Order: sequence, then C-alpha cells, then structure tokens
Amino acid sequence: GRIKYNMGGSDMKVQVRSSDSQIGGSTTTWGTSGGSTTQTFTEMTYSWRQYKYLPFINDFQTQLNENASSKAKLFEMAKVQIEEVEQSASIRMNTHAYGDGTTLSTGDETGSTPIDGFESIIDDDNTYAGLARSGNTYWQGQIISSTNPSQDDNNNDLTNLYEAMMQCFTACSKGRGAQGLSLANEVASQFDEPEDILTTETLYRTYWASLQPFERYAPGQAMGPNMTLKFGKCNVDWDQYCTASRVYFINWKHLQLWCAGSKLITQHGTIKKSGPVGTEYVLLGQCQLIATGPRYLGAVRTTGS
Repeated sequence: GRIKYNMGGSDMKVQVRSSDSQIGGSTTTWGTSGGSTTQTFTEMTYSWRQYKYLPFINDFQTQLNENASSKAKLFEMAKVQIEEVEQSASIRMNTHAYGDGTTLSTGDETGSTPIDGFESIIDDDNTYAGLARSGNTYWQGQIISSTNPSQDDNNNDLTNLYEAMMQCFTACSKGRGAQGLSLANEVASQFDEPEDILTTETLYRTYWASLQPFERYAPGQAMGPNMTLKFGKCNVDWDQYCTASRVYFINWKHLQLWCAGSKLITQHGTIKKSGPVGTEYVLLGQCQLIATGPRYLGAVRTTGS
C-alpha cells in the first residue's frame, strides 16, 4: 500500500508540518486571548528518477519458433525475456532502495542518478528533499552507533548491538525533535513506532545469537525454518541487498514509492534493428522513494565485530 501510482508531474513537492502546533490551550472564564494562526507547512522537494530496460529478441530465434509445430515455444521465449526484465528490475530497485542516492550499480548508465535509498533518507547531517538537516533535529533520522556489536562492554548481559537497538527503537518512536504527537498532513492520533527492522545476514545472526541465553521453548517445540525473530513488536529480517553494517528501523507510514505512471515500468514501443536483426522493446519508468517523516526512521551503524 506504500506504492503510489499516477503521481506524474514536473514537480514533486510535498507539504509537511515542521513543528508541533501550539494554537491554543486552557483559558480563563472570559477567554480574553486572541486568535492564533495555524502552523504553516514546509515544502519538501523531490526529483523523479528514470529507469530504462531494453530487452532484445533476435529475429532468427523468432523465426525458428514461428516455424515450430506449436507457437508455444515463441510464447515461452517471450516469457523468459519478460522474467529476465522483471528480475533485473527487482534487483536494481532493491539495491537502490538501500543506497545513498548516488552510488551506481552494474547496468546503470554513467551520469544517471538512482532513487533516494535508506542511506540518503535515514541520515542526520545531509540535505534531504531540499531541507538542510544540520542543526534541525526535526528532519534528522535517528542514527545510533555501535562498536563491536557482538560484545558486552557494560557487562550487563546485553550485547552492544542489542542496547543500540533499544536506543534506536525509542528514538524512532518519539521522533527526536518532536515534543509529542507531531502533526503530519493528517493529525497524528496514536503513538508512532517502528514496524519492521531490516539488516544484513551477519547482523541478523549477531542479534539472533544475543537472544540465545534468554530463549525458552514449550515441550516438543522446535525452531522451524519459518520462525520469525522479533524485537518488541517489530519483525527482524535480513536482506541480501541491505547496506553493510546497518540495522534499519522502518515505519512504513512515513515511506512511499511514487510512480509517475500507472505501473512501475511500462512498454513505450519497439525498435527494429538490423545488426543484429531483431526487435528491441523499450520499457521505461520514473519513480522516487520519499519520506515525509524521516525523524521516525532510524539506523544502527556498526563497526567491528
């Protein structure tokens, strides 16, 4: 539900509130205080990011399949081509979703710019969506550092990683820089807190190992392959595309993937080629990953082991 389609337009601007409202409060019997202006909006400005895929089908391959006893082979060939594009697009988007909005991967065009990823969105000292974060905690993500995550420096039976995760969770829940139920486009009516935690396979195992001394099992209960690790109410998952040495705390309410068209990628025509002979299919898409409340997102950054 966080993917928004048909959001096209030359400008990507989102109106958000930048502080808690203090429009009114208690009063005297006579109510002598004057009217107050409502809290103004701040404008966040984003840029569309372009993606292109050009699968090529050789006409000789097409001819062979057309002359076969059944056209099923032709359909199967097209199916394989489409699956390759889907796989490539999935890998690229997953990689960029964790990135810093500048680092290119194999297959990206030189000079292109990927979507803003978690490394760009969940930060505390860069400029994001046109808003400078330096000195402005209201727009800063919650960044917690953890050295030697598998160790217990405090000798309190909690690993350094576990303690950092506790600190990050509470920081994301209250949204540093906000005094209470912060205003968004809609008035907040309940406590915000992270929903999911995403990390690397290595840090996933480190967190899992930290729980072993405290795990209890009912008689006959086994740890099956579908077991889900939890941190409070959050699911903890690992992703092969996750940035190294990171544990991300995600509140999906404050993240959206905007797509300019009705689909993430659509076909915009074909191009006949003569060398080699075949048809090139033009698949295009424009999108951007945006966060209207980055202070409710966090990352534990680890060093050491």
